[in-house]
Amino acid sequence: MSWNTICIEGYCFGEEINGKYPCGRDAPTHLCLRNKHCPHFAWAETDEREVSIWVPFYKLFWDRLSQWSYTIYCKLRWWFWDSLPFNRRKIFQWFEDIRSNLVTDADSPALKEFEDGIKQDNEEFKIWFQEVKKEIENEKTI
Repeated sequence: MSWNTICIEGYCFGEEINGKYPCGRDAPTHLCLRNKHCPHFAWAETDEREVSIWVPFYKLFWDRLSQWSYTIYCKLRWWFWDSLPFNRRKIFQWFEDIRSNLVTDADSPALKEFEDGIKQDNEEFKIWFQEVKKEIENEKTI
């Protein structure tokens, strides 16, 4: 898992009536991105510094700093404590004690649905990624 701040500058091209857009809001929100995206919604490229007008930059910096410090803490802890032989032995024993054959997709419809969803997402990703690669190649030729 990874984390990042994703910034977009959104515009609503819907007709304003009494200061409200067709959805009833007075400005674009994250809801404009649901179900692909709203037909009236458009966006432009931006970065964290431009967005920091709306989200204070110190909050973005603090989030990043806390994430980086936690990552450094985990690495230092691994090097100076968890990687010691007696700790590694405990960890390996803990993994050996885990029984991995508790539930199969035949036993659990939810697990079967989850695994089928992963397979379907992987297939859709292949198609999507091929289209994205074509778009990128077309942009390079322009």
